[in-house]
Amino acid sequence: MGRASYQRREVKDALAYLRILRNDADQVSFERVLNVPARGIGEKSLEELRGFVAAGAAAGEGVATYWGAVQAAAEGRIEGWDPGPGPPGRVRHAGGSAADPDRSVAPARAAGRGPGGVGYRAMLADGSEEGEERWANLLELRSVTTRYDDLAPDDALDRFLEETALVADQDSYEAGADAVTLITLHAAKGLEFPVVFIAGMEEGVFPHSRSLDDEKQLEEERRLAYVGITRAKRRLFLSHAARRRPGARAASPSRAASCSRSPRR
Repeated sequence: MGRASYQRREVKDALAYLRILRNDADQVSFERVLNVPARGIGEKSLEELRGFVAAGAAAGEGVATYWGAVQAAAEGRIEGWDPGPGPPGRVRHAGGSAADPDRSVAPARAAGRGPGGVGYRAMLADGSEEGEERWANLLELRSVTTRYDDLAPDDALDRFLEETALVADQDSYEAGADAVTLITLHAAKGLEFPVVFIAGMEEGVFPHSRSLDDEKQLEEERRLAYVGITRAKRRLFLSHAARRRPGARAASPSRAASCSRSPRR
């Protein structure tokens, strides 16, 4: 899937649904898809939802998320919102099939539950070539998510959303800029720099502590280290902290730093 595809409106909508699946307090993503497809929610209703969320957050209540506010609206607990089949009911129905925060599903399944489960396919099925093309883009996005099927569902969703977000970082990179480029290892794929600094090369940071007892995840961390190391054209600097915090035990250098497959350059 090309980088330009991630700038398509339908792909951004699908990713917004997946971000809500991971974090139902994501206001930007929620507002992006609240009326996609159209559910009859105007600016006044949206302001009422925002106010309800803000009031819940101030009171320390458990409804301080947009999803909690939609549930409250559909149950008639927000003044001016009638429960039933109206706009809040349609949003709640959509959420039940797509945005109900449940991270226990794999990204591929979540991608199917997202736009496909909220009427997005019906919205695009207008008989036009553009509609079919937009749906094909969503199917291609779903196929990309299957690359993460070997990971635990919650880790896979995090990794997928992280890597898709980094596409924008790489698109904004200016090779000729007279400046230091701060970039993640994922986003550095395909790029080269005269001098590279990789920080945090210690056990528990890189590789991450969650990967130390999982050989598959540890191999992924080694592969990522290899990507970073091979970005350097002339000089490479690897660093790690002596201690992460006062009184902590000494940090151990990363095993990935001594990867025997790292080429001499």
